[in-house]
Amino acid sequence: MNAGKVAADDLLVSLLVEKIKEVGKDRGYILDGFPSSVSQARLLEQALAGIEDAHVAPKPLPPNSRLAPPVPEQLETTGDLPSGLLLYLRLHVGREVSIRRRMGRLRDPDDPDGPCYHVEFDPPPPEDSALASRLEEVVDEDGADMSLLTRVSSYLDEKAALDAWFARFSNKVEVMAEGSTEEVFEEVKAAVVKQLEEREKEGKEEEEEEGKKEEDGQEEAKLEEKGEEEKEEGEGDGEKEVEDRENGEALEEEKAPEVLPIHEDVANLLLQQWRGVEGTFELEVRWSWRGEDTRMEE
Repeated sequence: MNAGKVAADDLLVSLLVEKIKEVGKDRGYILDGFPSSVSQARLLEQALAGIEDAHVAPKPLPPNSRLAPPVPEQLETTGDLPSGLLLYLRLHVGREVSIRRRMGRLRDPDDPDGPCYHVEFDPPPPEDSALASRLEEVVDEDGADMSLLTRVSSYLDEKAALDAWFARFSNKVEVMAEGSTEEVFEEVKAAVVKQLEEREKEGKEEEEEEGKKEEDGQEEAKLEEKGEEEKEEGEGDGEKEVEDRENGEALEEEKAPEVLPIHEDVANLLLQQWRGVEGTFELEVRWSWRGEDTRMEE
C-alpha cells in the first residue's frame, strides 16, 4: 500500500472483519463502497457467515475490455442464502450524473469545514446573497476527479458479476439514487427499517420455535416418565399375580389328596374287609344298646 499498489482482497477483508469484531453487534457499522468485486464479496461472506461451496468458486474470466465487459460468473440465483450482513444496499447513479455531481461543488472559503453546496443539486440558500457571492468551486487538488472516472469504469466492469452474486441473497436492495438527497434518504431509510423489522420478526419466530421445541421436549419427557411408571406398575401387578397364582396352586396341592392307582382285586379285598368291620361294629352297637335297656329295667 505504501508503494501505491492495491492491497490484496484477503488482506482487506481480514482488516475489515477485525474492525467489525471491535465494533460489535450492538453498535453496527456501514461498509461504504465495499465489496466492490465478487472476490471481495465472496471472502467477506465466507468470513462473516461461513458461506463456502462449489457454486462460489472463482472461475477464470477473459481479459477486461472497456468495450466488452467480462462475462458474469454463472452463479445460482436462489436468493435464499444467509448473509453475514443485515443489508446490501446498492445506489445506482448513471455515469453522467456522477460526473455532474462531482464537478459542480461549491464551498465557502471563510468556512472550509462548513457545508458543501452544489450548483445544480444543492444550491445555497437564495436569501443569503452574501454567502452565494463568497462561494468558490472546489478545486481538485488530489486528482479525485480523474479517479472518479476510473472508479466508475471499474464499477461497470464488475457490475454484471456483482449482480449475479448479490442475487443469491435475500437482503439485497436496489435504490435509484439520481433524485434529490431527501428522496434518496427516504428510500434508504425505508429499506433499512424494513430489513430491521424482518430481522426482528425472524428472531421472534426463532425464539417461539425454540420455546415450542422445549415445551415439546418437556411434554415428551413427561410422557416417557409416565410410561415408565405405568410399566413399573404393570410389572408389579404381574409379579403379584404370579405370586397369587403360585400361592393358590400351593394351597390346592395341600388340599387335594393324593390318589394312588389300586388294582381291582385289591379293591375288592378292601371292600370285603370294610364290610366285615362294618358288620362287627353294628353287632357291638346293638349288644351295647341291649345292655343299657336291661340295666334300665332293673
